[in-house]
Amino acid sequence: MPRACLVQALALTLVLTGGCASGRIPVRHEPSAISGRVVVFVPGITGSELHDRESGRVQWGNFRSLFLPRDGGYGLAVPIGGAEDRLEAGAPLLRVGTIPALRGDVYLPIVRAYEEAGYERGKNLLLFGYDWRRDSIENARLLARRIDAIPLAAGGTVQKVHLVCQSNATYLCRWAVRFGDVSIDEAERGMRKPAIRARVASVTLLATANGGGIRILREIDRGRRYVKLGGRKFRPEAFFTFESLYQDLPAGRADLFVDAQGAPLDIDLFDANSWKRYGWSIFGRDAARRAARAPEIFGDEATRLAVLQRFLDRAKRMQAVLKSDAAPWPEDTRLVSLQGRSHPTMNRAVVLRNGGGWRTLFLGDRELARHPELDGILSEPGDIHASISSQMTLSSSELRALGDSTHYFEGDHLTIAHQAETLEMLVETTQE
Repeated sequence: MPRACLVQALALTLVLTGGCASGRIPVRHEPSAISGRVVVFVPGITGSELHDRESGRVQWGNFRSLFLPRDGGYGLAVPIGGAEDRLEAGAPLLRVGTIPALRGDVYLPIVRAYEEAGYERGKNLLLFGYDWRRDSIENARLLARRIDAIPLAAGGTVQKVHLVCQSNATYLCRWAVRFGDVSIDEAERGMRKPAIRARVASVTLLATANGGGIRILREIDRGRRYVKLGGRKFRPEAFFTFESLYQDLPAGRADLFVDAQGAPLDIDLFDANSWKRYGWSIFGRDAARRAARAPEIFGDEATRLAVLQRFLDRAKRMQAVLKSDAAPWPEDTRLVSLQGRSHPTMNRAVVLRNGGGWRTLFLGDRELARHPELDGILSEPGDIHASISSQMTLSSSELRALGDSTHYFEGDHLTIAHQAETLEMLVETTQE
């Protein structure tokens, strides 16, 4: 493995995109081929910088923030206990690190592919940064307003906008295209507020779990490190405060949990009491003890339950609206899906009795090595995060618009966006 790739694999195991771009770069197109076109790239969760509102200091999105501070991720938590949230969104992450030996590309290969094709950053190549911790619907409304603010082309003609949506951005882009700048209540009534100054000509879904994924429950339940060796640990209670994560859980499924024999369990993922009963996330013994020492961030147990139920209810409503055809996919907007399907992908979880409590196990846990017969129940093909069935969880009108425009590439959820073939296809979809 090339040294640069080895360093990236070691130091930049991000939820968004990691790995090394290689191979051919899309050829440059004649200016006439991109005239009147604007590409808007929308990153996934963790894919935008977060800054301190007063000092402007980067709190997430540079090399340092992957390792420091050693605060359990509390500095990024969205306070539910009365403290002020001091963070605001910055630009999408293109590259992390400045020293060549400790530098890794995030979304830079995508940006460079479009620049090589003739697009110019800040003019007809726009990068949409947003606060990925917060409600996806509100971020979708911000995106809709950003699209509508794109200047008219020369001669006063409406620009053709091409949205490229990575991972969690599927919810933002699909909402913005189908509903525009409307609330959840308005969307449930079928209201639309489409852009006037621009027309969305195409949407490309890149490594998207359109129906959510059970892997998100593992993240909220256990926390994670984005750098495996020595990286900053994000505690479960910090992730607990990120509303966007709940909107990426799989809604509308009754088959998410099984016992040790693979028999289905009747557990409602979208009931806050289930989280308390099974000790998930902030309701686990250790997480609850830590959270009790920071009530200004995490409130008390009653507050946590109320906030969680609000998050879960809104997430369920959002997923239901997107799966319905309350506002059908526009007939003049092309839909393309670029996905991975070569990796076992978590699809269910095992819940077991553990003394007087419960233990939840996920694909890859050592305890499950004794139960290989469960592999076919707990997983299906996908990209490690997004299973094929989740990738295809779209409304009827979206599926009609998609048709046979689903393309599969090698790589997982993290690396597919750096593959040369993927980059070429991304650029091609904006030229048609």
